[in-house]
Amino acid sequence: MGVFMQLVSSSDSTQFQPKYTFNKLIENKKHSVSLYQFSLEVLKNQECISVDELNPRLKNDYSAISNADLDHQIIRFGQIFDAIGRFVKDEKGQVQFDSNGYPLISILDGYRRFDCCARNNKEFSIIVGDFDDITSEIIIKSSFDSQQDLSCLELGLVINKLEIKNYRSLKLKEIEELLDYKKSRDAISFAKKAMRIYNTYPSIFNIFPVINLVGKTTISKLDKIIKFAEENYSIEILLDFVNSEMFDYGSENALLSNEDLIEFNSQKNVIILEALIELIGYKETKKNKHIISNINDHITMQLSVNLKTVRRTPFLTTFEADLTDEERFITERFFSLLVSDTNNDQDNMSMTDKFKYFFRQFD
Repeated sequence: MGVFMQLVSSSDSTQFQPKYTFNKLIENKKHSVSLYQFSLEVLKNQECISVDELNPRLKNDYSAISNADLDHQIIRFGQIFDAIGRFVKDEKGQVQFDSNGYPLISILDGYRRFDCCARNNKEFSIIVGDFDDITSEIIIKSSFDSQQDLSCLELGLVINKLEIKNYRSLKLKEIEELLDYKKSRDAISFAKKAMRIYNTYPSIFNIFPVINLVGKTTISKLDKIIKFAEENYSIEILLDFVNSEMFDYGSENALLSNEDLIEFNSQKNVIILEALIELIGYKETKKNKHIISNINDHITMQLSVNLKTVRRTPFLTTFEADLTDEERFITERFFSLLVSDTNNDQDNMSMTDKFKYFFRQFD
């Protein structure tokens, strides 16, 4: 692999120096990288470290809740795996430094580790290289954090970047092929719905303390609430409400208490949605059942048999209708009864008697 390591003295320059510099193999290509270790004082007082724009993870003000699962490990053992980042450069391609001589670094993998170290008084270490966007995306694809399930909105942001890159809206099949995270079409569909809400009303997602736990059920309900508010001219009232003190979880009048936040799970999202529902008087609209008024409207005049179009005959008819699974099952049983020749006693039965025989089976 040809890895070499070099100790760098911090007295060589007024700029903050890495502990080591070595080669790292990425996609069979050697990249010169440096290992930086930041003390607690640097993490709390400096703003030289940020999340990279390519990183699909979202951050909010409630990272202590979102990253509670990792806190236990960091507190007990410290940071086990180094984060990975890249240098932030200016327009001329030069690495940027802050006023204290610290290089500006954006995190590709390990932002949760960074947050936990900063909050729990632990030293933070990160491997930093001069990576372009292509290499950075490769690092993110293979990173530990990306293996965790992305929330609907986070996946939506990834899909949005893909569509911007391709200059058009992509079909579900295309997104499946392009995604670096294996997702079903159902997950992609809800991610795009979350993205539509975010593009129109971005502040509405601030009501959820843990974005990671905003899943398909929450997005589906939120979408219906927003549509109801729009149709009933109460969207402005809804937006004022989501920006109120009710959803400032640091205030005394917040919807969720400190205990709720400490024990936060996806079920707490129901409490948040119920508050929106109560505000605008949202009610579920029941879909009217489809009633067939004219059976001839659902009779196909031509059939496709072995990829050839065949005109229907008095002995060959197909019906087209939107049926539930239960309706389809009953319909299939009824047609089977009509055409069945296995029961000789039914051959002489009238159509009326066949109907009576059929419905007696459901009594």
